[in-house]
Amino acid sequence: MEYPKRMCGLYLHGINRNSVKLDTLPSSKVAKVAADFGFRHINYFVFDSIAEGRELTDQVRKDQMLDGRAIEGFVVRCRTNNGTSPFMFKIKYEQPYLMFREWRKVTGRILAGKPRWSKYELTMHYVAWVKMRIKKDPAGFINMSVKSTIDVRKRFLD
Repeated sequence: MEYPKRMCGLYLHGINRNSVKLDTLPSSKVAKVAADFGFRHINYFVFDSIAEGRELTDQVRKDQMLDGRAIEGFVVRCRTNNGTSPFMFKIKYEQPYLMFREWRKVTGRILAGKPRWSKYELTMHYVAWVKMRIKKDPAGFINMSVKSTIDVRKRFLD
């Protein structure tokens, strides 16, 4: 996913102790360490219930945006039912993150001359567009990087 220029930098997402059992610091302490050492910290939300957290994640899934930009999803940091052990899991959104990931992979397969598949209907239009662009400007697809992949996607969507 593309980050606006104002949000670029090295982010500290979490701090875990090196142990067999998950032993992780709370987000509030991670944000303080990030500030103390000049890292960016992620924005985080604290909820008192699963229902409150689900309400936000469902709304973001519906809007496909958070704070005016598309996001991949969330890392949920919580505790087990008895409250004694930390637990983490991810929520990843189909749109736009997984579709954009499919476009990145399908572009690589086209360039490698390998067969491809698609889950999303819009991917078929993207494939046709990419093939046309490769014929017109093959040099523009040499040594594809993250930046150029995002650029190709933006040009297609425009």
